[in-house]
Amino acid sequence: MIATRMDAPRNVDFMGAEKSEQMHLARYNNEKPNEVVQNIFNDFKQAQLGPVLAPEWKEMCMSKVVFNAVCNTLCTMFEIQMGQFIAYDGVREMARQLFDEAFDACERAGIYLIESCQEETDSVISISQAYKYHYPSMYQDFSKGRPTEVDYINGYIAKLGRAHDYICKTHEFVVHEVHLAETMRQFK
Repeated sequence: MIATRMDAPRNVDFMGAEKSEQMHLARYNNEKPNEVVQNIFNDFKQAQLGPVLAPEWKEMCMSKVVFNAVCNTLCTMFEIQMGQFIAYDGVREMARQLFDEAFDACERAGIYLIESCQEETDSVISISQAYKYHYPSMYQDFSKGRPTEVDYINGYIAKLGRAHDYICKTHEFVVHEVHLAETMRQFK
């Protein structure tokens, strides 16, 4: 979880306090880390980016997708920073509703995330507090008139659910809401 803003090529702003970030690494084929992976890990550690070796790449990736399905999407819909998002008392319930659907879809697909549903919910609170001035990447695209990644985040979770006889109604609705917001940009 490293919050960044890319203002231009080679111009990246890391938002978090030094040594507060964490990033997960996994081999694509779930093999144990080899010398190359260990060297990359060591480089990231030296750069103080908080590397963590994860045993399963798909579970690692989906944990990030599921987190983004809450913070990125909801902040984008309301064009707000994460600190503004967390100011709403209902955030924990909203996050839990989206996480419950995502976890159900993933489990039906045989994907077991590296964090529990409760840990993901708690991380929405702690990350939003830590990065209160951060606009998530989806919002950064949205605000610049670019297509968002909602189809690859909430849309993917909904697609995964449907592929395993489970309908993620909230994720499907949220995808439509973001696309509606994208469409409405033409009227501003």
